[in-house]
Amino acid sequence: RMKKAIVLGAAMLLAGAAAFAADVKFSGRIRVGYNFQFGDTDQTTLKKNPEGRMNLTIADPDSLWTITFDAAKNGSTETGGFSDHYYRAKATIALDKALKGAGVDLGDVSLKAFGGYYDFYETKNAYNDNPYSDNDVDRMELNVATQSAEASIVGATVGYGKLVSVEAVSAPVSDSGVGTAFAFTATSTPVDGVQVGAGYGHNVRLSKGWAELTYNDALSVSANADIAKLIKNDKFSLGAAGEFLYGFEDSDDNLDAFFQVLGRVNGGVEKVDGYVEYGFAKVDADGADPLHYMRAQANLNLVKGLGLDVYYEDYDLTNEAEKDDFEIGAESSYTFGGVTYHLDVAYLAEKDNDNFEITPWIQIAF
Repeated sequence: RMKKAIVLGAAMLLAGAAAFAADVKFSGRIRVGYNFQFGDTDQTTLKKNPEGRMNLTIADPDSLWTITFDAAKNGSTETGGFSDHYYRAKATIALDKALKGAGVDLGDVSLKAFGGYYDFYETKNAYNDNPYSDNDVDRMELNVATQSAEASIVGATVGYGKLVSVEAVSAPVSDSGVGTAFAFTATSTPVDGVQVGAGYGHNVRLSKGWAELTYNDALSVSANADIAKLIKNDKFSLGAAGEFLYGFEDSDDNLDAFFQVLGRVNGGVEKVDGYVEYGFAKVDADGADPLHYMRAQANLNLVKGLGLDVYYEDYDLTNEAEKDDFEIGAESSYTFGGVTYHLDVAYLAEKDNDNFEITPWIQIAF
């Protein structure tokens, strides 16, 4: 089947590329680890999939084509472990560079075509185009698959310098039977340090991991500002970002309209930085309570090669204390000999179920 063909094709590409290593560029990362859970493990969902993940990018020297491959174990909230695997593969062709090689120069116009195989394809926005995006609540995704099935996607990106970039992507055939999905998104950098974005999607999933809902039609609007760059200050970092997601009311599926607002402020100096993020979401139905999300994180970079991040995340600030869903954790890392060694700890309180995690893992990047 298609999934096996993708894996076999990736293996053949690797083998072929190894034979002509001088003619291609490799980059990627491999992550291996184990998650030790103590408490009610049935309530735990692992966000970073530390027990196994591989990302690989292969490109020709002139970046005329790029192939990305992503394989990971997929967490399951029902079992608390890993019951499924997913595979993502994407091939991108830089048509503007190919035309230039043939004597047709498009100038500042960029043109790319891509295709691949995905479970949920993440559409573009300005909000999550930032290192301060550790959550899974800021995305509008094509609803093209379930946990055990993926679908083919095709698309194209057209841009003009930094001024605008427009992406159109579709999943015309879905193995999971969820139907055709497509999206049109645009991002723009009108001035250096400011990025804005807007998008429309059909058959999309909003805010996975927090308030996971699927709508026939949805809109997204986002903005991201590097304030320190705008005021020409290089002594500290300071930025702000915001996003609005809206899912239309769907009478056929008995879904009420959904909207979500996210805001984030980040800043710091070389040794210490961090961010605070707040979210508000509501289903426009009688008696439906809104959700209030918050995450605060501090990144400590006091010793070269040694990283330490501490965070607090709450998925509903309106809950009573004894019913609250929150997580407190610390993520430490040390890079030595080209390998990064991680040790993460986290305490999760999910309603009446508590859980403590210790996760050692290593990552090799190349």
